[in-house]
Amino acid sequence: MAIHAKRVTIMQKDMQLLRDLWRRINPDSAIGHPNEDTSMQTRVNQTMAEQNLRKKIEAMQEKVYRLRGMGALDRLTVGEHNFCRGHNINYM
Repeated sequence: MAIHAKRVTIMQKDMQLLRDLWRRINPDSAIGHPNEDTSMQTRVNQTMAEQNLRKKIEAMQEKVYRLRGMGALDRLTVGEHNFCRGHNINYM
């Protein structure tokens, strides 16, 4: 996985991808089954992803508020419009 990504160092995400692939290829194999460490890492990753999403939502809400005050909501990109729609941020 690391070589494919043109890296020398094996990272946690490489090992997780390998386990996920192995689980799909052979669900009965012990390699693909979650253990205490992988379950903990999954919970940590989910928590971090939720925190990052909350931060992005807050930052977008602040940006929309600031741009609305300036009367410049047209400065939002298409991606930002989509993000607002997807996360129920009132940008109009």
